[in-house]
Amino acid sequence: MDAVSRSPDIIHLFCDVSPGGEIADHNGTPVVGTELLDRCCEFNVKLLWIASDNESSRYIAGFKARGKRMNLVMTLKRNGPKFSRFLDQVLFRMFSGDTLPVAWVDVSPQIPGSTNPDLPAAIFYAGRGGVKLR
Repeated sequence: MDAVSRSPDIIHLFCDVSPGGEIADHNGTPVVGTELLDRCCEFNVKLLWIASDNESSRYIAGFKARGKRMNLVMTLKRNGPKFSRFLDQVLFRMFSGDTLPVAWVDVSPQIPGSTNPDLPAAIFYAGRGGVKLR
């Protein structure tokens, strides 16, 4: 939570999310995901990316993003080294001027009913879709 107060553009976390939707801070104190989202919004974080494998039910239990002015990526399955390539491609596109939704769809086309085994599985919430990183 202290790092959020420095107002970074991106926060990239590696953490386990509990069945109740909590993560632990550096002292082991539980923090509900929605509390983290609120703090990120307060300090103008543009993207919170949780990069560890977690079950969708855990995100649903604790990360209430609806109405939050931020972009949120919640990783379900990293899919080995494919995660790093995907992250690099999305962030490169964003730093080249694309918004996150445009970069995401370009790197991971959204075709109903299909999955791409070459990509990680993730939930993407575009609560601040027009933001660009430069």
